[in-house]
Amino acid sequence: MTEPTKEQIKAFWEWCGIKERFESDTGTWYYHYPNRVNDIELPPVDLNNLFKYAVPKFQDMGNPVTLEAYEHKGYLARVYKDCFTQRPDGSYEPFLEPIGECKDDDPALALFWAIWEVIHDKSKDR
Repeated sequence: MTEPTKEQIKAFWEWCGIKERFESDTGTWYYHYPNRVNDIELPPVDLNNLFKYAVPKFQDMGNPVTLEAYEHKGYLARVYKDCFTQRPDGSYEPFLEPIGECKDDDPALALFWAIWEVIHDKSKDR
């Protein structure tokens, strides 16, 4: 996949809870991270930040996220939603349905684009 644009990165991190704020005392813009103050730049798109800000947000919503490595074949990232199917006896069987998926040689990009696919689809519903 390709590198995300600056606009996509900004929208992604804002969805994760990192907000752009204006500090009127100094007249400067900065990004406020959850539980931190005065951070100036957006975090880079790397596995540490994705697992720190994006993956927990999905887990809090009940959406498991996986990242699988294939020897010499890259990485596969998936975002799932919990589903249930009704059996003939009336009971329910849970299963996971992928709602976002991406393969890439870079694990961070695979995870970013799988999450972006879900975020982008949800933003269309608004």
